[in-house]
Amino acid sequence: MTEKKVVDLHSKSKTIIINGKKVVLKKLALGKYAAILKAFKKLPEKLGQFGAVSNEKIIAALPLMISDSLPELLQILSIASNIPVKELEEEYGLDDTTMLLQGIFEVNDFALVKKNIQRLLKTVKQKPMKTGLKK
Repeated sequence: MTEKKVVDLHSKSKTIIINGKKVVLKKLALGKYAAILKAFKKLPEKLGQFGAVSNEKIIAALPLMISDSLPELLQILSIASNIPVKELEEEYGLDDTTMLLQGIFEVNDFALVKKNIQRLLKTVKQKPMKTGLKK
């Protein structure tokens, strides 16, 4: 299996080839993030043992998600990739799925999102926002 990548770090999309098909992954819009978070809530309690979500923990939990939560996992992947659930379920192997996940993580740069949120929280703690509301 060969993987071809076309990556522009400032781009809002990434193209990968899986099973001979071109898959264009796009940065998630806020509405898609919300849909993915709702789908994550549906995952079984077992996955809660991993604590706070990180890229590494999601990858480590992948076998458990497949065995215990396939419908939810397929829904999350479908939302993030715009690939129909049925296609993911019937045509994607584990190697394809991990390539897809890697592409999703790369185009959305979740590590940068986390860093930006941490910086934002630090700034908010240092300089509370003025809302104009009276106490």
